Amino acid sequence: MYNDNNEAMCLRMVRIDHCNFAAEILQGNVRVNLTQMAKPFRKRVSDWLRTDSAQEYLEAVALQQKCVTADLLEVRYGGLPEMQGTWCNDRRIALRFAQWLDVRFAVAVDTILLKLIFGEAVFAEPINGVEPVISGGRAWYNYRDAQSSFGLSRKSSASHRKAAMPQCFNMLYGRNFITKEYFLTLQSYHSWREQCRQLTFDFSGGEVSL
Repeated sequence: MYNDNNEAMCLRMVRIDHCNFAAEILQGNVRVNLTQMAKPFRKRVSDWLRTDSAQEYLEAVALQQKCVTADLLEVRYGGLPEMQGTWCNDRRIALRFAQWLDVRFAVAVDTILLKLIFGEAVFAEPINGVEPVISGGRAWYNYRDAQSSFGLSRKSSASHRKAAMPQCFNMLYGRNFITKEYFLTLQSYHSWREQCRQLTFDFSGGEVSL
């Protein structure tokens, strides 16, 4: 992806706990989709922009960058859903906005955006349609959602598997989450079981399905 100045950009989906937002990695900086960032908190970018502290901060950043405040924000329409909304063109603005949303969330945002700039961030793709969360520097997948993705009941207990493989489980938001590696192991196991179930054997000219 490239901007109007033909400057190379790299679009990433950042996941922090329950919040997913798009970010574009630039040379030494990051553009962030503030609309997506605010959505889980049920807040709007426009409300933040009306505050005196936001306007004062934007003016200070604009002065340092030798631009007008209007250049620091961009509203995008159309295209992919993750591209739509109000974007900021500076990591510091994203952090200031995150502080307005939630102070503890802002600490995680500051950490992940710095890692993005230096190429150290952890990213994870969905498995079987199950979106991961990032906690402790690694990806975790909701156990019940994983079970459901295999066509199994979400009510299935995790206790026996958790007892056997405690290192593969993590309790987040009061729910059991599993590692990517364990998810893939379960996926292979259920795929194998499904293949076995569909196998047929020929006995005396007749077929018997398992």
